[in-house]
Formats: sequence, C-alpha cells, structure tokens
Amino acid sequence: LPAITLMACFEFILLLAVGAAGAASLYQDRHSGRRCPDGWRQLESSCYGVVRQGQTWASAA
Repeated sequence: LPAITLMACFEFILLLAVGAAGAASLYQDRHSGRRCPDGWRQLESSCYGVVRQGQTWASAA
C-alpha cells in the first residue's frame, strides 16, 4: 500500500484512540487556555500528533 494510505489510516485510528483515552485531559488543557503543541493538529476539542521514529510510528497525548 502507498505510504499516504497507511498514514491516513493510522491517523484515523490515532484520532479515535486520542478521543477516547485523552478526552478529559485534552478538554482540561483546552479550557485552561493552552494551545496544541507545535506540529500538532487540532480537531474539535482534541489535539493529536504523529512522530516518526525510524520505521515505526508513535503518538503522544
């Protein structure tokens, strides 16, 4: 599969994981006036980011 397809699929899964696991803390950060970290994207009330490490993908919330 093309890398762009794998990346898009991974980001979709990551969005679901961040939305489920980090909703409370991300909500608190948003309403305390914090912005998303540099290089991260904002989707509604959540921040998410993808960092490439070699051939593996890692996420951080």
